[in-house]
Amino acid sequence: MEAFEDKSSRQVQAILEEIEQLFGTLQKASKRYAIGAKQEDLELPQIQAMQPVAQKLHNRLDVIVSQRQKRTSFFKKAAWALYDGKNFDKLVEQMTGFVDDLEELFPVENARRTLVEMEIEEISKDEPSLRALQSAAADTDSVLSRVVAERLEMYRGQNYAKKIQSEEKGRVRVGNEWTEAALSRNVGLAGPTRNGADSVAAKGSSAIHIGDSYGGRGIFDG
Repeated sequence: MEAFEDKSSRQVQAILEEIEQLFGTLQKASKRYAIGAKQEDLELPQIQAMQPVAQKLHNRLDVIVSQRQKRTSFFKKAAWALYDGKNFDKLVEQMTGFVDDLEELFPVENARRTLVEMEIEEISKDEPSLRALQSAAADTDSVLSRVVAERLEMYRGQNYAKKIQSEEKGRVRVGNEWTEAALSRNVGLAGPTRNGADSVAAKGSSAIHIGDSYGGRGIFDG
């Protein structure tokens, strides 16, 4: 047993050393890119330029990350940025591989799931943010993606129309709806609701919305 633990420890150490080397290589590449790049190419995206859903999700995750960093004594902030998109993609791909290797040595599925559930609790009733987070985690974090999908499941299928007919300029929307004002005020879901119809017919310039509307006037309002 001791020999196995010793072997596992050496494997973990080797993986962590590879991670350290990866960051070192990318840091050098980032500095090299910055030397010859135009100033506008070195400017990082501004939060204000994001769409409301992405901006709100970014702000909330930033709070979570800041809290985690305060709890982690060994965390060191990196004084460099990845300006080159190819370098960033490379970092994500290789880092995901290293994390997968570590998880094969020490499975932590239950612990990770518990941590994920705690950290997304703040947005658990915010369907737009949950959907944005699910999309971002789809190919990089299977545990996060599954937990978010389960949270969304309680809202999925609650709004339905079995048969929809639309003529001329008639419009039909099935699903919950948030205005920009609601997004900026962090208006969340009040709870699971059910809205449905067996048959819907929209004619002329009529507009039919099957679902909940948050924030007042919706997309169909003039």
